[in-house]
Amino acid sequence: MRGRELIRSLSLPDIPWHALLPAPVRIWWSQQSGRDQQAVKVLGLFLCLAGFYVLIWQPVHQQLTEQQAKSERLQARLEKAQLANYALFNKQGDNSYEGFPDWLKGQLKTYRVSVISHQFNEGKTSTLLLRYSQQNKASDFLQQIARRARITSFQVDQSKKEIRLNYRIPSDN
Repeated sequence: MRGRELIRSLSLPDIPWHALLPAPVRIWWSQQSGRDQQAVKVLGLFLCLAGFYVLIWQPVHQQLTEQQAKSERLQARLEKAQLANYALFNKQGDNSYEGFPDWLKGQLKTYRVSVISHQFNEGKTSTLLLRYSQQNKASDFLQQIARRARITSFQVDQSKKEIRLNYRIPSDN
């Protein structure tokens, strides 16, 4: 019903669209039957909608998709660069690693985990901030630490792929 109402509203004489058309088009229009006029109106509406979709909607949607993909690529590049930086940091070592247990250092490469910071306190609770690349390997890594040290608390930030871990090495190790 609404389609017919729309067509009727377009053919009302109080709409001055007739004045906007050139004389040859008005003559041609008046020679067409009512059925042909309605078909042309429907076709015109369809072309307007198709033009809107092709010329406006599709390019905007495509640009948004490309921007999102670019953002994801840049985030992946940043993460890769940070992991490479942490790997270099782990390889070169630092003064803060003096008390870093050898068994923990040996596990970093195996479980693809990088040390961001480490505050080792012998006989007391130590704090370790890690970045991981794969969640399942990070979970296995935490299980390895739990076998050799007492984990007092840990926090996982999945958006940054970081683990903050407080642990204590038993006195018999």
